[in-house]
Amino acid sequence: MGYEELFPLFPMLKWEMDKCPEAEDFFEEARIWIPEDHVQWLEMVFHGESDNVNLHDCEFLADVVRFEKQIKAELELLRQDKGGTAILPSGFLRDNNPLEREEKLLRLRWEFIEEQKTPENDWGLQAVFMYMLQLRILIRRSSFIRDEGEKAFHKLCDLARQKVA
Repeated sequence: MGYEELFPLFPMLKWEMDKCPEAEDFFEEARIWIPEDHVQWLEMVFHGESDNVNLHDCEFLADVVRFEKQIKAELELLRQDKGGTAILPSGFLRDNNPLEREEKLLRLRWEFIEEQKTPENDWGLQAVFMYMLQLRILIRRSSFIRDEGEKAFHKLCDLARQKVA
């Protein structure tokens, strides 16, 4: 069992993909090949629960958290109309509709992950983590496609009904 066996099972992720693997399929397969505590860790991060994860478990996660904080801080500066920032142009909020802004932010996140890839982190937990983050980005982006968005909406509604019941 190991990380190396997991990668050949999934397609290489590309920004241009309209259809991507399902998160459930990824986690189901990951449970077969990697330790359960790592799968649980990945699931927490995937679902936005990174506050509950020790940042020392993966140096890259700390970098991702810093990058996300930088994006949020720069968006706040733009909302206060204080001009351009390090990664977002001054007209970012004015020149784009909300959907375009979200897609550009997803693209920034995607490029950040791509820039972090090196031959040294091609395998192991960090590589699986990078794949999972890019999968999350593609899933979010695919929800902008009407049919995929409707599927995601109905899935969320079903989950909410199950929790209430």
